Amino acid sequence: VARVSLAAGTAGPLGGDDYALSVRVGAGSTLVLQDVAMMLVLPGATGARSRMAVDIRIEDGATFVWWAEPIIAGRGCRHLHEIRIEIAPTARMVIREETILGRHGEVCGDFASRLRITRGGRPLYDQRLCVGPSADGATGAAILGDAGAAGSIVVVDPAWEDGAPPADPFAATASRTPLAGPGVAIGAVALDSLALRRHLMRGLASLGAPWAP
Repeated sequence: VARVSLAAGTAGPLGGDDYALSVRVGAGSTLVLQDVAMMLVLPGATGARSRMAVDIRIEDGATFVWWAEPIIAGRGCRHLHEIRIEIAPTARMVIREETILGRHGEVCGDFASRLRITRGGRPLYDQRLCVGPSADGATGAAILGDAGAAGSIVVVDPAWEDGAPPADPFAATASRTPLAGPGVAIGAVALDSLALRRHLMRGLASLGAPWAP
């Protein structure tokens, strides 16, 4: 098992920054990624957009685990966060994403994220989130309402080839949803990061071994 910690700077990406990360999990291996701290996205001097692009390839029989810490969309930011994952049919994975809508007492900037997962070359999961002043309707009841945090955990496990765990709306603002394949998405919104994390970990615990914390 390889364990790698990712450390963000004190603040950033800043407007105009363009970051890229490429990860390959070799056949039969296990990689656990863990962020050291939250990522704070802030505006730059020119008003340009910042971008973070992550490409992950998980090969046959491999296991990938990423316990990402929250991304804070600071006031005035313009940021695009993209994660693309290609997973082999015999591999398994879990990934956590959490977004905090601004620091305490501030309105978040424009933040867009996308998580795309393909399995054996076929689409399995494609989720987008857009928040901020330019995201029409984001604060409506159908999306965020008065929530200050949003997040998800996605698990893919070939052991569920004959059927993933069933849907379970286990809280008013959190649910577990089976994917069209051997996977589950746990999604939640909450007033703050602590409540969000509790929702997500409750959903993960409902999956049982080996995914339950």
